[in-house]
Amino acid sequence: MQFDVAAKGVLDLGKIKDIYPLEDMALNGVVNADMSIKGRMSSIEKEQYEKISASGNVRLNDMLLEMDGMPDIDIRKSLLSFTPRYLQLDETAVNIGGSDLTLDSRLENYMGYLLKGTTIKGNLNMKSNRFNLNEFMTGEDAAEEETVTAAEPDTAVAAAIRVPENIDFVMNADFKELLFDNMTFRNVNGKLDINKGKVDMKNLSLETMGGKIVVNGFYNAPAEVQPGFNASLNLSDIVFAQAYKELGVVQKMAPIFGGITGAFSGNMKIDTKLDETMSPVLPTLKGSGVLTTKDVSLDGVTVIQ
Repeated sequence: MQFDVAAKGVLDLGKIKDIYPLEDMALNGVVNADMSIKGRMSSIEKEQYEKISASGNVRLNDMLLEMDGMPDIDIRKSLLSFTPRYLQLDETAVNIGGSDLTLDSRLENYMGYLLKGTTIKGNLNMKSNRFNLNEFMTGEDAAEEETVTAAEPDTAVAAAIRVPENIDFVMNADFKELLFDNMTFRNVNGKLDINKGKVDMKNLSLETMGGKIVVNGFYNAPAEVQPGFNASLNLSDIVFAQAYKELGVVQKMAPIFGGITGAFSGNMKIDTKLDETMSPVLPTLKGSGVLTTKDVSLDGVTVIQ
């Protein structure tokens, strides 16, 4: 297959609905494009990118995508440049629902990824003032219509986060606030190596439960494989009561935490499988470590009374 495509001009996305019906969605924004690509499919299959002539850039401004059942996506600005070998993403600021992201990246083998599903490689830098992971997780028991009254409990169950196996990224993360389930993480900084369905965490530091945690380890969750978590944790001044409030596994295994005031520090190693709600599968949970406490007192614990 031979191809020779060029595009140059300005597109008002808000006008698309006038010529093509957009059911259950709304789209606005402006695209400025100047790009061309020419070559043969066989060159891509053989990764002979030097035989492909490709260049150009695409700039987005004030793009807003609204779809039923999904968070709104607002791309305030973004500049995408490309050559046969790589894509370069710069100046990208995105709001997704109640989350914000600033991105820049360089991605290689994008042609093979888009056309053949081969592995895309690159670097990705992500910054955010507030990012809510709960907005990207599906619920198994969510109602099809909004007919649940306020008095009825929320029975939605979060699904496990899967890691695509055809992504090879080195990601540097800087999140001022990261929300997941009932937990709030602040000042999340570190390096994530994403490869073959696995996320390696290297000196990932975060503030949570009144203290600070530094994580080295991995989260493994390729398709069709039970997710797993293996990590070494350095804990500093974690508040007992907040650990009980935010961690379901603590409520199951150490309910006494709910009646303890004070904090603890130490080192822990954890290895466990995770279920589809991202909770540890307790029969597989292995752990070891040393914890130290200070200013500890017990209150309201029936067995102690």
